Amino acid sequence: MPTDECPVCRRPVPAPDGPGRPARYCSSACRQRAYRARRDAWAGPGADAAAPSGKQQVPHLTEQELQAWRGMLEVQSNALARLDAEMRERAGLSISEFDVLCRLRGASGRRRRLSDLAREATPPGGVRVLMSLVGRLAQRRLVTRLADEAVLTDKGERVLRFAADVHFAGVKALFIARLSEDEVEQLAGLWARLGPDARR
Repeated sequence: MPTDECPVCRRPVPAPDGPGRPARYCSSACRQRAYRARRDAWAGPGADAAAPSGKQQVPHLTEQELQAWRGMLEVQSNALARLDAEMRERAGLSISEFDVLCRLRGASGRRRRLSDLAREATPPGGVRVLMSLVGRLAQRRLVTRLADEAVLTDKGERVLRFAADVHFAGVKALFIARLSEDEVEQLAGLWARLGPDARR
């Protein structure tokens, strides 16, 4: 298999702009799908059923705890893959590229330092991966790449507005429309409590 081919979807993987370990997957969605495949292979075909001895296949968690954890991973993996595919088809952007444009749009002066973007953007991968992604956006004149910053262009903002319509329509169809108002409120509260910014 060529080293520049994503093992999940067979799309080209962006070449690195500098030294370092090359990216293996083309997007966070494909990374999630690969993780899910490895997890399922480890758990085995009978992971969801009770073992003949009556013991759990995963002794660290109860059955309900395992369902809660795996359910979150599976919903995220499936949603990201479908949103990424729709975004590529309709807006010509990957979810990772959309994420970078969103972060630039929300920044003062529509600009961010590359090192800050690398810490926050999807997928994580350090400055090398981020620079490759920004380089692709710069080639399309959606951003201007400076020495240590990326700046959203007027064209990038126009593309972002259309991409946002595509993305959030997909979010509503895949996720929000399947939940009641109470369930949305409950989930929002849970993610606030469990998120990276939550205080212990």
